[in-house]
Amino acid sequence: MTSPPHESGTLKLWLHWINTYEEVIEVNVAEIMTMRPVTIPYDASIRQAMQLMQQHGFHHLPVISKNQHVVGMLVEDDCEAIQRLAKADIQIMTVSELMRPLNVIADPTMNLATLVRLMIENHISGLPVMLEETLVGIVTVSDLLRVIGKLEVTYTQ
Repeated sequence: MTSPPHESGTLKLWLHWINTYEEVIEVNVAEIMTMRPVTIPYDASIRQAMQLMQQHGFHHLPVISKNQHVVGMLVEDDCEAIQRLAKADIQIMTVSELMRPLNVIADPTMNLATLVRLMIENHISGLPVMLEETLVGIVTVSDLLRVIGKLEVTYTQ
């Protein structure tokens, strides 16, 4: 599934900010990511995942296999779409049936320009942050927007 147009536009705006504010280039993923992200087992129901997202105010959940490896990402928009459009039984449908496969990951040392380009090229709004094979965080468009907001406050004062 591709991201809604507003997400792509947001990411392109972020690239503009990177080019405008030189200090952003020095920021890396580890500085903005959410550490110790909440995860969901691959065999949990979509209903359980949606409740977890709502409880914590998240829009993305890393999906974990039985052996505790990250195998994908579950995105709130996908859950809502399947519930609305397909009238799927979200009590029975599992996370593994709807998750996005783990094709792209972020590294904590990756700079933000690289991260944003990766997100734009892959039409994604959130990535698990991995150090070797260990999940150390998650980074989303919301994290990027927080950085933009901080810079805007700094430059307008």
